Amino acid sequence: MDRPIKYLTIAITTLVCLFISSTAWATIDPQATIRFTGMLGGNNQETVSWTSVPGATGYTLFRTTDGATWITLYTGTNTQFVDNGVQNYLNYYYKVTATDGTTTIESPIGKAFPPNTSPHDYYDQNLGACASCHVTHAAAGPKLLVQRTGTRTCLVCHDGTQSKYNVLNGTVTLPGAVLAPTSSGPFGLLPPADNTTNEVYAAVYYNYNGNSAVSAVPTSVHNVGTPHGEAPGEMIYDTFFFARQLDCTSCHNPHDNGNYRLLKSIVGSSSGEQLNTIIGYAVTDTGTNQEIPKYVSGTVYFCGTCHSDFNQKAGSGHRLAKFTEQTGYELNANSVDFVMHAVYVPNSYNGLTPRGNYPYENGNLIVCLTCHRAHGTTVVEQNITRSGRLSTVLKRAPGMVICEDCHQKTDNP
Repeated sequence: MDRPIKYLTIAITTLVCLFISSTAWATIDPQATIRFTGMLGGNNQETVSWTSVPGATGYTLFRTTDGATWITLYTGTNTQFVDNGVQNYLNYYYKVTATDGTTTIESPIGKAFPPNTSPHDYYDQNLGACASCHVTHAAAGPKLLVQRTGTRTCLVCHDGTQSKYNVLNGTVTLPGAVLAPTSSGPFGLLPPADNTTNEVYAAVYYNYNGNSAVSAVPTSVHNVGTPHGEAPGEMIYDTFFFARQLDCTSCHNPHDNGNYRLLKSIVGSSSGEQLNTIIGYAVTDTGTNQEIPKYVSGTVYFCGTCHSDFNQKAGSGHRLAKFTEQTGYELNANSVDFVMHAVYVPNSYNGLTPRGNYPYENGNLIVCLTCHRAHGTTVVEQNITRSGRLSTVLKRAPGMVICEDCHQKTDNP
């Protein structure tokens, strides 16, 4: 009788071991999250850290500078890697995958700006960064801000003193300490702190070689300090957001959310506060001393949260507008029966290749930012707006230059 019991015990033990072994090799939940927890910049160095994933047997870290070509930096079981192959003042983007041998999950994109460490994210490895914007007992503005408004708090760094991005001049520092214009353009200088009625009035920007300053006055800007409800083509449902004054935090989330340029995933004007995922890459071209935006997705719907009427689909240039493509929005009464240019359409009008060097989404799709700058422009030739006034309306080029660069009517009437 002893022998059968012995064999039964062995069999049960074997089954238990097999069960434990199989559950130890648990398949990663495809919905599991893996995220970056640190991007610590150093001199030609970036220390990248990410969360561990239960059940993962290995991680692979990738890096890109343009969103198209990803190189493998590391494969192993560690959750931190020191990247010594970076160049100062270049933008780098990272992603990491986790696998258990069966399932692989991928992280959101992480951003790095060596040699600096961004104060906007990865707080758990850089808690001192909070003091860049907040102070506990001597705050000048709401939410314990060090300055009276969100815009002035942003300008503690983004006036060119503590960030490579100077939004007043519209410049970015590239490798070799070269200053180049940003795609977004200049906002201009703020008036004295006690002036609350006019936030923008002048600018200085640099040419593409970065070696000579040029005085210029922005001819149109996103008017910081004016109510959101004054946005052209608006259909804003949130009455609080409608009346609130525009500032940097109207569009940007200083605490980051993974979106390109810290753009907000929830904008107060969105009907039902729709989520916006904006994917893009700021690509550094050291050959021409430029930082070129490479948009991937989401920019039209982001701009449309305030300028909803202008989200028009293909063919809209030939019909009177009755609706907008902006999800959850109706067409503003002031826009009914206007004919408007389409967005998110290919740039090859009648098969022609555009002559200008303008930004597109997914390589060839026209978006709002193809023709307009996000912050301000210094072009001087004005257009007549649909309201009948003259304005340069944040255009990238004067007059009808952009129109002709795509449609080429002079050569192809």
